[in-house]
Amino acid sequence: EESLAEYDLVVKRFGNQPEPEIRRQVALSLLNKASALGELGRHEDAVFAYQALLALRDEQVEPDIRLHVAQALLDEAVALGELERPEQALSAYSMLVAAFGEETQPGMRRQVAMALFNQGVTASQLGRYDAAFAAYDALAGRIGEADTDLRGHLTKALAEMGANLRGLGRPEESLAAYDLLVSHLRTAPEPEIRQEVAKTLVRKGATLAELGRHEEALAAYDAVIATYGTGAEPEIRRQVALAMRGRAIALDR
Repeated sequence: EESLAEYDLVVKRFGNQPEPEIRRQVALSLLNKASALGELGRHEDAVFAYQALLALRDEQVEPDIRLHVAQALLDEAVALGELERPEQALSAYSMLVAAFGEETQPGMRRQVAMALFNQGVTASQLGRYDAAFAAYDALAGRIGEADTDLRGHLTKALAEMGANLRGLGRPEESLAAYDLLVSHLRTAPEPEIRQEVAKTLVRKGATLAELGRHEEALAAYDAVIATYGTGAEPEIRRQVALAMRGRAIALDR
């Protein structure tokens, strides 16, 4: 607690000083205060301290400090989620994305991508599917070739969201989740993602058939057959067989 008071004193006394080195010390004091609050388990207070740090002018907060802030803010948001405080976690994720969303440094882009993924998961758990869609859509546009883990996480999250919405009797929203998955991940090279895309197209066809939209269902099944018809993996072959059967049923309607 004494150290927190000392950090506050530095900020209060020197917060408006123009000298670059003094500005840096103010920024470091806020950073140290936020870190100390996090270590004390005062995660929401830590987020507020990071918010004060982000309010400083860009030239006052050097790139290495900004990256540290992004990493720490992500940790605080995750901690808030684990403490079952999803609203505060969402606020922290949003703060991170707003502050660093335009950064080009790979390390920073990674932090923003993780924040968007966690934001989507948290919003989905709260039943805020529009917000989850928006987060996942933004994430999909940021995933690079090397981000194989994020591609896998996003694929699983969208597949689960689509299945959950379908189970809740919300087929139109489930179709939106399926479409988002297919549009962003259809060309992914990972075998497990290819399998999930094939499954998703089959589920899309089945959902459309249940809605009586048989022409659209046929198009989904045809996409599976055309894209994966020569695949050798057992799961791919299974999905192609399901698509062929679904296509035959749709033609009978």
